[in-house]
Amino acid sequence: MKAAGEEGYAKWFAAVSGEAYQIHGGTTRVAFQQMDPMPLVEVSVNGGPAKRFTFYTGAPNLSMARVGGQGGRA
Repeated sequence: MKAAGEEGYAKWFAAVSGEAYQIHGGTTRVAFQQMDPMPLVEVSVNGGPAKRFTFYTGAPNLSMARVGGQGGRA
């Protein structure tokens, strides 16, 4: 990526480590709160207060924005 001039993506991907698609701990199902104009779910991360999350699946990567300045690593 770096050689192709994609410095931002190169740094982003270099920060990812470990084996992909691994789930540790319990799993659950999350109901969509809405679907239009985009999917919205309400979840609690690591025992914190419930927050609304949205995600966009039409992009070449999946990212979730920080919610109310309380984003971080889960």
